[in-house]
Amino acid sequence: MTALSSIHRVTRYRPMALWIDTLCIPVAPHLKEYRKLAIRLLGQTFYDAKIVLVLDRELCSVGSQKVSDLELGIRIVSGGWMKRLWTLQEAALSVESKSSLGKMYFQMGDGPVHWNKLLHTFQHMPSKPTSSKPLPHPRKLTALASNVQEIKEVLLFGVEDSIIGRLPSVSDLQPWGWDIQFQRLARAVQNRTSSKSEDEAICLASLAEFDLSNILSVQTAEERMQHFYLLLREIPAAIIFVQLPIFSTPDHIPTPNMKNAPFRWAPRSLLLHLTEVMNVHLAYAAQRFAEAEYRMYGICEPDGLHIEQEGFVFQPEEMILYPTCVFEDVDSKEQYCLTWYGPALGSFHREVALIFETTICSKVAIVHIEKRCSRENGTEPYETILGHGSVSIQEEPVHGELVKGILTPFNQKWCLA
Repeated sequence: MTALSSIHRVTRYRPMALWIDTLCIPVAPHLKEYRKLAIRLLGQTFYDAKIVLVLDRELCSVGSQKVSDLELGIRIVSGGWMKRLWTLQEAALSVESKSSLGKMYFQMGDGPVHWNKLLHTFQHMPSKPTSSKPLPHPRKLTALASNVQEIKEVLLFGVEDSIIGRLPSVSDLQPWGWDIQFQRLARAVQNRTSSKSEDEAICLASLAEFDLSNILSVQTAEERMQHFYLLLREIPAAIIFVQLPIFSTPDHIPTPNMKNAPFRWAPRSLLLHLTEVMNVHLAYAAQRFAEAEYRMYGICEPDGLHIEQEGFVFQPEEMILYPTCVFEDVDSKEQYCLTWYGPALGSFHREVALIFETTICSKVAIVHIEKRCSRENGTEPYETILGHGSVSIQEEPVHGELVKGILTPFNQKWCLA
């Protein structure tokens, strides 16, 4: 702190104010309202700070002058501080600093190291003066040494690029181009964790610069995420095509959707395994480059997620959908093959439909229609996701009794509840 205050001339004979979350946010039950106030003002606290100093036990044990910038970058990227959810907010607001150089420092064993956001590099600021011995005359590099040096420079560029991606500014998290805010936030929180699931919605909403009042008014993590989705409003329609795992494995962490309507389509958390996030991005890309002009995002409202996608509605009589089954379009007499990705469900007594990722021959969400509502330009069914699968053209026609239905327009309205 002494080194930083002298560099930035913070004190000048004035008291130095410090804010440390674990010490300054009250936890006593009778101070609950003050805790909410402190959390609500966290964004402003870090934005107005003169300096943000990262204190991480692993980094504090390393002397910055004794390691290369490559090793320093690797230690920071792989350190515990980079893996926590709340530190993303600290980083985003620090990088958003009015100063073009940024105000984020990492405390090392021999003093702070500044992350220069303009130059995308580290600047060492040791607390103790370095040796005044003259530097040794550089030796001429051999071909092998030159190759090693080039490899190190490439690796360093990759590490620094990773730091840029892992430390986005608040501006970087705003919608831009094809990306809506959901996607930017989903990427930013990857490989981060939180010991309190109810904190996720607060942190995400703060990064999105939303009013936290409604989120702080409820207690459970699921309720808070529901309020967050309503504030976010625009959600990629591709989210309904993400097949979430049923069982966990050592390298695959399940993140089930919410259990209560009308948010049964929504992930309980955005701290997803990277595979799920990539699936959302891939589904989104498939829609983006499809021939039809799909509306690539839905609107989250209190009654569910409203999307526009092409689909297929089966005839309403009782039916059985086997793991692999053939169905027929009543109008064109074209036959298609449906393959479930997971265990197929049994018979249904009400309508079942398929929602296509792009065209009929693509990945599909298999849904159960619960009700229909009349709209100005048609009918909007309300449905629940039963599972996922894929549809392909049936090359050899099948004769006999088939499951039948009709294709919907490419802009059919659906409401996932």
